[in-house]
Amino acid sequence: MLLEIDYQPAVQPSELLIEAWRSYYAGLAIDNPDGTQGLALHPVLDSVLDDDFYCGDQFVLGDRAPNPLYREAFHTLSLCQNDFYGGVSELQGKYSSCRAPAPNSDPADDLQEEAVFTLYALTLHELGHALGLHHGGDEAVNYKPNYPSYMNYEFSFELIDAPRSIAETDIALSRGVLPNIDECALVESAAFAGVAAEDSAFLQTYDSTGWLVEDDGSIDWDHDGTIELVPYELVLRSSTAAPGRDFSACRLVTDNDDLTLMAARMAGALDSDPVTGPMLLSLKTREVVP
Repeated sequence: MLLEIDYQPAVQPSELLIEAWRSYYAGLAIDNPDGTQGLALHPVLDSVLDDDFYCGDQFVLGDRAPNPLYREAFHTLSLCQNDFYGGVSELQGKYSSCRAPAPNSDPADDLQEEAVFTLYALTLHELGHALGLHHGGDEAVNYKPNYPSYMNYEFSFELIDAPRSIAETDIALSRGVLPNIDECALVESAAFAGVAAEDSAFLQTYDSTGWLVEDDGSIDWDHDGTIELVPYELVLRSSTAAPGRDFSACRLVTDNDDLTLMAARMAGALDSDPVTGPMLLSLKTREVVP
């Protein structure tokens, strides 16, 4: 993945941060046509952005004078300093941007510093969109309790209360191993039967309450102290961090194998030319997502 990085000076990525991104993508269990695994990230620090440049949803090249060598082949990531963190990206597109507080001036502690980790995690999330993932993996459904992916707002910065540092983070993409949850006919008895304890431990930290998975896979979803034997309706997707969101309608909530979907969408983005072989994605504007 070729990545042009434009940045405001206060959030210029250090070598440690860039290497953390490289190492993360290289370790992904994505099969390549040549038999190797992983995604090779090739970042290029390009333009220094003006102080008034806004990393928002109006995508323009950071230097405002596009380098034709980058325009068609590279994804573009813009990084801005802001007191509040956030980001936006074109779904399966070219442009992504992140805004976050500035790290301190000592790059030696970047693997432990929370501000650097915020840039690390935001970038993984936004580039996840650029590589084809929604907030619900294969669908735009956020806050799924059975989708332990950093694409899910609930798990963007930690999975099981891990420290917010590159050195100790536990954020990851989901492997798609968890059962469906039907909020319209919610099952408590043996709901997660057969799921390994380490694959469901994160449920204990979901939102403000969480759930404990019993030895037989049963889950007291409504926290009434009883494992119900009859299915009932209850919307589980919620967040104290997003009180304005509408979680009133029940639905089927699914996990997603992020790596398989990402690999398929990357492969599907390649055009085939009989002379030159695979060609890079035609980079047209797509849906914009935060």
